[in-house]
Amino acid sequence: MFDTSPQVLARLKQLRSRKLEVVVFHILDPWELSFPFEDMTEFEDIEASEQRLLVDPRGIRDAYLEEFRTFVDGVRRDCFEADVDCLTLTTDTPPDKVLLELLRGRR
Repeated sequence: MFDTSPQVLARLKQLRSRKLEVVVFHILDPWELSFPFEDMTEFEDIEASEQRLLVDPRGIRDAYLEEFRTFVDGVRRDCFEADVDCLTLTTDTPPDKVLLELLRGRR
C-alpha cells in the first residue's frame, strides 16, 4: 500500500463486491514510524525516480512524521471505505504472530 490510487481502491472494491474476504497487510519498516535518524543522511527514492537527497533529518523529522501519519491514516480510511480489513504491522513482527491474530479475529 505504497499508493492508494483510485485504481487500487477500485480493485479492492471489486473483490469485495464478489463477496471475497480481503485483507490488506500494510507492512512498514519501524524506522518509517520513528524516523530515528540524527546525522546528515542520504535518502534514496527506490520506488520511482531513484533520486538521492542528502538531508539533515532533525530539520525534517516533525514534518515527515506528520505527513507519514497522514498517509497511514489515509490508507486505513480508504480500506475502511472499501470495506476491506487493513492490518498495519512492521517488518520486525513475526509473520506467524500476525496470522494467528488475524485468525483469532475471524472466529
